[in-house]
Amino acid sequence: MIRNRGLQLLLIPGILIAILYSSYRMLQNSGSPGYRSVSVIVDNSTSDRWIAFREGLEQGALEEQINISFVSTDVFRSTEEETAVIRKELENGADGLIVEPCGDDREGQLLEALPQPSSVLVVFSISSDPLMEAICADWHEMGSAAAETVSKEYPACRVGILAGDLRLADMDLCLGGARGFLQSSGVEIVWICSPADLPDEFSLEKKLMEEPADVLLALDDSMTKLAADYARGTHSEPPGIIGIGRSEQNIISVDEGWISALIVPDEYYMGYHCVKTLSQKLGTYSAVKETAPVPFVTVTKDNLYNEDTETLLFPIRS
Repeated sequence: MIRNRGLQLLLIPGILIAILYSSYRMLQNSGSPGYRSVSVIVDNSTSDRWIAFREGLEQGALEEQINISFVSTDVFRSTEEETAVIRKELENGADGLIVEPCGDDREGQLLEALPQPSSVLVVFSISSDPLMEAICADWHEMGSAAAETVSKEYPACRVGILAGDLRLADMDLCLGGARGFLQSSGVEIVWICSPADLPDEFSLEKKLMEEPADVLLALDDSMTKLAADYARGTHSEPPGIIGIGRSEQNIISVDEGWISALIVPDEYYMGYHCVKTLSQKLGTYSAVKETAPVPFVTVTKDNLYNEDTETLLFPIRS
């Protein structure tokens, strides 16, 4: 218990330091002559999940002489909302854009609004247009890695899969990787649900009463949090939880033992590589698409305090 409190005490000042440090670096660069201006547009930009990503952006920006503007956003309710923000940043003179496409852009409206020679997609939840550079996690591999952890930690178990939004192409890839590995390993999949099916802990509790599962496999950060919140609140024996994500709450849940293992993409690398890639595009544009896969690690209570893991989770550089 003392150790759990220690992690929380480490996280809170670390987050504050990272935010203050990033803000200072942004202000420090903002008036520099010759610097190019790049706007970064992501969903719910004030969330703590962006700390490592912002640190990577700032390190890349210092090296490449780029002014980073991390645009203040709420949760995007539609592609139209995000597209409006993109157009506003271009009207305000942004030389380049780093964008997390949010939602299901079936009409291609968002991609149409992006100037290809000066934009980079940072892909967390949907597949990118084949003509756009994209810095993305390998969702199929992460799904497969999460499923492999389930089979090792809980052999011959019954699994309930908490998928993210299945309308999105990369979540479909993640589910495909997880389901393929589980089926080949002989683990029984008792159900697969999306956020529309299970919006809260009460609906998850009802689902488990109707169709019990020994393990919950959660395929995105929000569904991993949902599973951990359920485990904390239930009066019965909670199921094992394997998840994908990197938010502060999910890291604490690993430390407290509610989550057995968390697949964590290296978002510092993601932010850093976004700036490097965009810098090349702003210099000499090449029509050749370059997709950089983002590495990921499996974090457990046993390796949470290892130096390599702490560097990944709390990558504050001086």
